[in-house]
Amino acid sequence: MTTIADIISDEMGLDPDYEYTGGDRGWVGDVPRMRLSIEKLSALGWEPAGSSDDAVRRATRELLAD
Repeated sequence: MTTIADIISDEMGLDPDYEYTGGDRGWVGDVPRMRLSIEKLSALGWEPAGSSDDAVRRATRELLAD
């Protein structure tokens, strides 16, 4: 549940305390669970260059470099 926040905090050198205020559903319009599949793309021979966590880490580094 905190994976993305943990990655960003790590890249920023922070150690925050998280406070959840959105109840059990989050905020209005929030998607509580998202399940994505790359099975069809994989069947065509495509493979991701990295994991989702790697993408978050890379994006964070690029934003911090700006």
